[in-house]
Amino acid sequence: MLDSPPFRGLDHNTTMHAIRLCMLVAISACQPLAPTADNDATKEAIAGLEATVANLTTQVTALERTADAATRSHTDSTTELETHSKALARVEGILATLPDMLKEACPPTPRGLTAACEGPTQRIPTSGDKMLVGVREHITLVPPAVRLVARIDTNAAGNYLLVRDVEEFQRDGNNWVRFTLPLGGDAEPVAVERQIVRRRTNEDSKDAVIRLRMTLGDVTETYDFTLLTRRARDYQVRLGRSFLKDIALVDVSKRFIQPRPGPIGP
Repeated sequence: MLDSPPFRGLDHNTTMHAIRLCMLVAISACQPLAPTADNDATKEAIAGLEATVANLTTQVTALERTADAATRSHTDSTTELETHSKALARVEGILATLPDMLKEACPPTPRGLTAACEGPTQRIPTSGDKMLVGVREHITLVPPAVRLVARIDTNAAGNYLLVRDVEEFQRDGNNWVRFTLPLGGDAEPVAVERQIVRRRTNEDSKDAVIRLRMTLGDVTETYDFTLLTRRARDYQVRLGRSFLKDIALVDVSKRFIQPRPGPIGP
């Protein structure tokens, strides 16, 4: 009924007043009629109209209650939302001041204590723009990702690696070599396979030359190593002038000037 053309577009209160006005007009139009012989039908019509008006009044009252309940619910929801918004604003204000509160509650760390916690800084000894090395230094070789002790030999032209069980083979049309690298002590020897990049020819043999990545101090580069199977004094690795050139100076009176290399990368 409230969606019928006469009431469409009106708000709730206006609609309720319009319905009441219509009912009053209808009732006022039904004044007592003069007694006649055939007014029984008219009385029955009036009684039916009054019943209809009473039913409409009941429906209007129910609609008013429903509307009031909805209004109260909306008001309660609005009030609750405003309460939450105010609480959230208070929390945001507290969070904004939290850094300053923490600064006041936590005094700064004394400088001496900070320095003690940081520990000593490891320096790389240098001479001018070159690294300073002793006659023996710790190195790492990758592959096979091992730590060894190298002898720095200014009389040697290249770099040499003492190995065992050398076996050459072909792979994809290229010359490769398989060998065992002793690690000394109780450590198990390591098997390595590398491609032969060239050969070092001397009077006795044609030694294979391979490339390995080496770290000494803060220098990490790929170098050529000649594989030797003959026992050469007491060293596993010998680094010659090809390593020292433009990189390092040797102090023959010292050993292990440079720090041990850090963790071995892939």
